[in-house]
Amino acid sequence: VIYTVVLDVFFFIFTLFLYYLFLGPKMIQPGAEGLSDLGKLGNTFLLAYGFMAAYGFLFFYGLFFRPQWVRSFFHYLSKWKWLKKFKESLSNLGDDFIVASKEMNTKSWGFHLKAFMATFCAWSSRFLLLSCLIVSLVQFAEYDFQTMFTRHARIESMFVIMAFSPTPGGSGIAEVVFGNFLSDYVPAGISVIIAFLWRLLTYYSYLIAGAIVIPNWIRKLINHRKNLK
Repeated sequence: VIYTVVLDVFFFIFTLFLYYLFLGPKMIQPGAEGLSDLGKLGNTFLLAYGFMAAYGFLFFYGLFFRPQWVRSFFHYLSKWKWLKKFKESLSNLGDDFIVASKEMNTKSWGFHLKAFMATFCAWSSRFLLLSCLIVSLVQFAEYDFQTMFTRHARIESMFVIMAFSPTPGGSGIAEVVFGNFLSDYVPAGISVIIAFLWRLLTYYSYLIAGAIVIPNWIRKLINHRKNLK
């Protein structure tokens, strides 16, 4: 799980930086020509991006360089009064860094390259799916390379804000920010429908599958433990 966090953060930090080099503030907000044009939406994105980069670097540093230091850091945080209820979780996370670091440092460069490519394909497919929904459902939607590239960058920028939503999986927030980020690609009347279909295919479907699979898995696990006794 720790390694997956590092891969996910590296994907977002790296690709969004490249998008900004090519597109500038337009990758965040429609019509933005400079950072001064970014309103609350753009500022929220920059804050989320900075926080993601910070904890991603911490996880990367702890996983591959100084796991002992990161464990001490989490143990120190667990002593803070307002984090006391997370004391056990923080302590366990710090200990997990030691175990994960030993494992990851035995892996070859080829392993890490394959893992990043898998991460790249998984996230890109999720964002490309939304772009395809827009092309298929919005009349006269353009799908030339420049438009698809810009739209893909905008979708990924939108997801960064969704990732820091206080609601599970960004529920509710996703539908709200959808219209703001993609207002120049999706008419207001159909944005809610496309947002729902996208969430249905990439999020709610997993919840439905989990509701079916998890109870059966737990039941089998309980029965297996009873048989062992």
